[in-house]
Amino acid sequence: MTDSERKRIQVKIDHYKKAMSDFKARMGFIDDGRGNRYEIPVLQMRLMDLTPALRYYTWFWKNFPDDIGEPIMNLAWTAMFFHRGETAKANAYFYLTLFSNPYLFSYVAGKPMGLYDMWHGANVDEPGWFENVDFDSFEFLTPQFRAWLWERYESAETKEVISRFMELNRKLNTEPVGEKRSALVDELFQLKYGGRGGI
Repeated sequence: MTDSERKRIQVKIDHYKKAMSDFKARMGFIDDGRGNRYEIPVLQMRLMDLTPALRYYTWFWKNFPDDIGEPIMNLAWTAMFFHRGETAKANAYFYLTLFSNPYLFSYVAGKPMGLYDMWHGANVDEPGWFENVDFDSFEFLTPQFRAWLWERYESAETKEVISRFMELNRKLNTEPVGEKRSALVDELFQLKYGGRGGI
């Protein structure tokens, strides 16, 4: 990456952060309808700026405590913790990334797949969410990080978790509205997001 490219990325980061800060100063809360808050971690990790990335991570959860995030943002934070040597937190974010879009790791590995037989609750769950993403521009996807991701993805533990995740989604494909469906949704939500509070 050239110095001019780094400067352009930093200008974009600063612009997004200032816009949110200015809005909060005026209104007392942050309105980020464009989702710029999700792009900042990716831009920071393209620069491999680990300390500013961690500061933004802390700021993000302070200001958006109920946010479910976005797959590529989650991938960037997985990378942040991995490159900081915080393996336990990287592993927690590995699963959060996996559950936010189960197709992402296969795309990162260059092995795109067809649709899973599962309930897709939103377009963010589908492979089309990132088909136009240039993963080669993500400097944080180092050979070491890619190898770690794929090792985790192929592990017996992950396969077992994915199996339960897919089972819940398949049931949601056909289960009508009612108490049983609500219980399935609750279990799926807990599986996907229940561990985040400890991250």
